[in-house]
Amino acid sequence: MGEISIIQALLIGIVVFISSVDDLVGFWGMQYPMQIGFFVGLILGQPLEGIVYGGFFELIFLGMKSIGGAQPPNRMIGSAIGIALAISSGQSPEYTLAIAFPAALLTQAAVTFWFAINSTRVPRIEALIENGEIEKATKSILVGTCIHGLYHAIIVVVAISVGANYIEAFITNMPVWILEGFKLSGRILPAVGFAIILSYFFTPKNSVYYFLGFLIAIYLKVPPLGISLLAISIALLQYRAGEDLLEDVKNLQLTSSNENDGI
Repeated sequence: MGEISIIQALLIGIVVFISSVDDLVGFWGMQYPMQIGFFVGLILGQPLEGIVYGGFFELIFLGMKSIGGAQPPNRMIGSAIGIALAISSGQSPEYTLAIAFPAALLTQAAVTFWFAINSTRVPRIEALIENGEIEKATKSILVGTCIHGLYHAIIVVVAISVGANYIEAFITNMPVWILEGFKLSGRILPAVGFAIILSYFFTPKNSVYYFLGFLIAIYLKVPPLGISLLAISIALLQYRAGEDLLEDVKNLQLTSSNENDGI
């Protein structure tokens, strides 16, 4: 396994810190595996491989959504650990799935424990808001958010730096048939994640886009990037058409209001 320096591990921890904070505020879109993969790859000197591995883990965690109080495996921690190990070891991401997925599952339990502790701060923040102490409430929320990010970052830094040798020994001594099993599951899980997403969005209204993409890929041989750009163009056109329709409705209401005032 290639050596990951403590500086690189700390930088990856900073990436995970930002990602976990963004997972709460949803501002930069940094909580997704592809973005994490790019920055982890950049830190390790292989940004292209980071994006490719990030895409793999994106598909792995694609259909794993939080429903109510149920928490799925932690995609940020699992992706950061898996991508870092895949790049440093030169292994395919399917093999590092043997470490990344259990890590994502186990650390989510630790994160859920943190959520339980953090929830005890909610009554105090509500009391501050009710008393009009907005500045103190804001600071308290920011402190909790930063602790949340630091919690994620520490787990990743320890796993990558301190646990790297143990992980190497674990993978090296693992029977070949188990590694091949993880490789096979790594090929299946992206399809499962995609199928779960389709179960949410595959409606009679949206099915036309699925079949359109299928026809373009199979019969016109357009690569995935081309299909993605076409999908973005269609989405932007629909968004623009919706804005134009809303503007027309507003103008119609304004005209009708003016006519009524004239009467």
